[in-house]
Amino acid sequence: MLKLYLDMLNISTIPDAWRGTADDIMRLSGHNLGNFAFRHALYTLLEDLADFAPVTYSHYDAATKDRAPDHVIASCANWLGTSEADERNNGYRAVMFERAKKITVFGLGGQAPAGTTTLTLGPNTERMVRAMAAGGPSLSVRDDLTAATLKGLGIEAVVTGCPSNFINGAADLGAQITARAEARQAQAPGWDVLRSFISEASTGHGHTAAVVASQLRLMAAHRVAYVLQTPALLPMLLGENTVVPPLYCDNSDMDMPALRGVLMQSMQHFSSVDSWMDFARTCHLAFGMRIHGTMLPLQAGVPSLLIQHDSRTAGLAQHMGIPAVAPETYIALQEAGPAAMFEQIARGMEGYDSRRAGLAGVMRDYIAAHGLVPHNSIQTLSSGA
Repeated sequence: MLKLYLDMLNISTIPDAWRGTADDIMRLSGHNLGNFAFRHALYTLLEDLADFAPVTYSHYDAATKDRAPDHVIASCANWLGTSEADERNNGYRAVMFERAKKITVFGLGGQAPAGTTTLTLGPNTERMVRAMAAGGPSLSVRDDLTAATLKGLGIEAVVTGCPSNFINGAADLGAQITARAEARQAQAPGWDVLRSFISEASTGHGHTAAVVASQLRLMAAHRVAYVLQTPALLPMLLGENTVVPPLYCDNSDMDMPALRGVLMQSMQHFSSVDSWMDFARTCHLAFGMRIHGTMLPLQAGVPSLLIQHDSRTAGLAQHMGIPAVAPETYIALQEAGPAAMFEQIARGMEGYDSRRAGLAGVMRDYIAAHGLVPHNSIQTLSSGA
């Protein structure tokens, strides 16, 4: 049988990343290092992942030239976009999926402003999801918005949350994080005694400017790690230029040399999931606007808070039961101090373990329904449902 794992060349790490330019690193990660989180998660979902030959999009035609693939699996994320680029990419994907006899996708999702209740898909995107749906009993989607959108097209979907939610196989992960948050809260620490982890701001949202301004103030006053995911600041960090993007210039009252200095002392980047999580576990607190920039420290056992700024982040946080607040609430918490943030996280983690066990059961059943073998880790997590 011809079984293919359709993805990029690099699933969860970039070998010899230190040799590459910022452009190289972005290209190999799909232009966002956070993409590694949901791709890497397949190793903790599928026991038989090794039975599927990895194939990139550019090599799919050659791999399927002589025969239609019997089974194709794919990690998806933000595929249900509405831009011209999304439509173009999904047109290519539709053709690929129409060739396959069986299809299993993980974590399909859309992205839209807060308050959106359904997405209007372009013709290529609708063609792609119909091809996916024809290849199996249902589709794994990240949130209720995506499920509602597909339901409107008559397509069956199961809401599994983001696959990255299952990277850590500890059934009591939520209890561990709650205990750490409560202990830190009781100590009432100041920012100066904490190792803090901030995921890079997400642009294009009404509240981004205020979040960036508050985080720059924190970075200027205290040593924190500002963890990059996108192409915006990586060239500066790697010494390829000294360009500070307008997002940071426009939301800081520092002069340019001071702003560059603050960013340079704070910025970090990681080209593998293992190194990202290994660093994250040394931190006491993580927060930011990026869902995967939040999920990786959370899976490493770090008290973590998502700043939800659109329908995608709000929907994912709600369905997975992870601590999340609106941008204006986050700014107030930061100004109140770390103890307030730890208190918010401890409250937000309530019920996380039971909710994750339930989602693990949904994911386990989805995997089995597609003729795949659930990994022992997801089996163990689902046993607590």
